[in-house]
Amino acid sequence: MPSLDTIDMSCEPDSVLVYGPPKSGKTELVGWLGSSHKLIWIDIEKGGKTLAKLPPEVKRNIDYYRIYDTPEDPNGIATCLLLITGRPVTFCDDHGRVGCPVCAANKQAKWHTLELNKLDPAEYIVVFDSATQLTASATAKTVKQFNLKPEQKFEFDHWAYQGALLRRFFEYLQNANFNVVVISHETALKLEDGTDKIVPSAGTENFSRNFAKYFGHIVYAQVINKKHKFDSATTAHNKILTGSRTDLVIDTSSQDRNLLLGCFQPKAKTESEAPSAPAATVSSVQGAAVKTVNPAIAALLAKR
Repeated sequence: MPSLDTIDMSCEPDSVLVYGPPKSGKTELVGWLGSSHKLIWIDIEKGGKTLAKLPPEVKRNIDYYRIYDTPEDPNGIATCLLLITGRPVTFCDDHGRVGCPVCAANKQAKWHTLELNKLDPAEYIVVFDSATQLTASATAKTVKQFNLKPEQKFEFDHWAYQGALLRRFFEYLQNANFNVVVISHETALKLEDGTDKIVPSAGTENFSRNFAKYFGHIVYAQVINKKHKFDSATTAHNKILTGSRTDLVIDTSSQDRNLLLGCFQPKAKTESEAPSAPAATVSSVQGAAVKTVNPAIAALLAKR
């Protein structure tokens, strides 16, 4: 067996969870990674307008894919479960659906193929926006799977099915061969001593309790005194979950807007060396289908 001092951990892909309340700067924070990496942005949250504010040289490095998802059509969880495996996945441009029958009948339809396992971690980062919408999609898929009526309450089997969908996605993510960033929102969990702790939100309360285990870095975003603040140090807050397996501390006083760059090793290439297109790992085809603030949270922040 190789000893640990002979293994270069810096070559391992990284995973980052960025969470916080709505409008706390999460999407823009992640988007600035486009100044150093090529981003494959999987959007089921409809957050593209935030990215549009970024400078042109950053936007050029973001490949944006919109995955349409509604309660009646939970396509988000279906497509993302295929993408996260890293295997080749072909989906339509109009809906982000694999094997879309509507686009298959349209000769002018545009299709994209992604094979995330072939992405070089030194150059690419995959972004899923967001875990919150992925949860909503998994919930809607559970409703359809069990043919539930809108007024019916979830029972044990229903929650178990929803949890299995999310667990499958995040277990693939945990062992992914590519860099991943997931954006999510926050929830407040009741601790044994009766106090609350802010944690990232995904699935049920019990799922959220252990959700952070799938990631190497947990970054919390908030607005304090009209300024965005981002924390990643394990000891940053007593009642807000943050942490980093490499002890990363985000320096919000830095003039560099790419504050998450330190999460990814080895260091990214310079702007002049950054890739202009994902080549064989990402393709687009036109024509026939290719087969293939919670009150408890506000109270906690007021006490700090």
